[in-house]
Amino acid sequence: MELSARSRYAVKILLELALCGVESRMSASVLSRHLGVSTQFAEQILKPLKKNGLINSARGAAGGYSLARGPKAISLGDVVRVMEDGINFTVCYGERVNDCPQVEQCPSLCAWEQIGRDLETALDSVTLNMLLRDKRSCPAGMRDASAPEAEMLSPLHAEGNVSKSD
Repeated sequence: MELSARSRYAVKILLELALCGVESRMSASVLSRHLGVSTQFAEQILKPLKKNGLINSARGAAGGYSLARGPKAISLGDVVRVMEDGINFTVCYGERVNDCPQVEQCPSLCAWEQIGRDLETALDSVTLNMLLRDKRSCPAGMRDASAPEAEMLSPLHAEGNVSKSD
C-alpha cells in the first residue's frame, strides 16, 4: 500500500497551517511556493480538506486557509480518510468487504480485518501536534515537549509569509 502524493502533501499543508497558529491564515500560493508544488495542485488538496472540516478558508486581503481545529485534534487517520476516500487498503476490509464474491468462505478475511483495524489505530494515534514535536515526523522519536518553539518553525514562517486574522 502506498499513499498518494495528495495525502502526503495534505499532511505537509496541515503542518504548515498548524505552525501558523489558529489565528493566522496562509494563501494557497504561499503554501504551494513553500512546498514546491503548483498552486493548482495545492488547491486540489485544500478543497477536500475544507469540504471535510479539517481547514477553514477566508477571502480577502487577509484571507487564506487555517486549521478548523487544533493540531491535537487532527490525526493522520483523518487526513488519509479524506484524501484516499477511507482507509481501504484491500477489498477485504472496510466498506468494500462485500464487493468480494468470496467473503463468506475466505480463510484470510480475519487477518485482513485485523490488519485494517491495526492500520487505522496506528494512523489515528498520530496527530499533527505529535508531528510538530519532531522535525523528521517520526512518532517513535518524538521531540521533547519542552523543545524551543523557534526550532520547529519552517523557513516559510521565518520569512513572515503568514497573515494574522482579526
